[in-house]
Amino acid sequence: MPENVEVLKKRAADAEARADKWEKLHTDSTIRAELLAAAERGGAFHAPQLLPWLKKDAKLEEVSGHSVVRIVTTNDDGKEVRYTPDEAVANMKKQAAHANLFHDTMGAKPSLATPAKVDVKKLLDTISHEQYLALREKQPELFGLDPLPKKGR
Repeated sequence: MPENVEVLKKRAADAEARADKWEKLHTDSTIRAELLAAAERGGAFHAPQLLPWLKKDAKLEEVSGHSVVRIVTTNDDGKEVRYTPDEAVANMKKQAAHANLFHDTMGAKPSLATPAKVDVKKLLDTISHEQYLALREKQPELFGLDPLPKKGR
């Protein structure tokens, strides 16, 4: 009889360990999915980049019989504050340190990597055809074009 008790205790412990494992997997995947969806809705360039800031404070809570994700932080007064993932992403967008992570807060400035396109109609009114051809040959990216093929074989 004592062997049966030990076997049952071992089975119960194994079942509890498996249940804990699956609960943790469910919690982690639910939080991750909600945070990624909120980052996408918030206009993030690459949603997974926001996970390190959001996931450390994320909790899965039971509200009215439903599991919801909340970001639990403290405000300036030291009070605990709970945000939805969308609210947390909106708060990140307001911070200058995170502005480069979002489409609409990133300044649209031309750079060497992304040259500014030229208003071709306006340009053609101000330069000769020969000047256009020379500019087109030297800097086709200004017109949103690929380089001309090399002459000869």
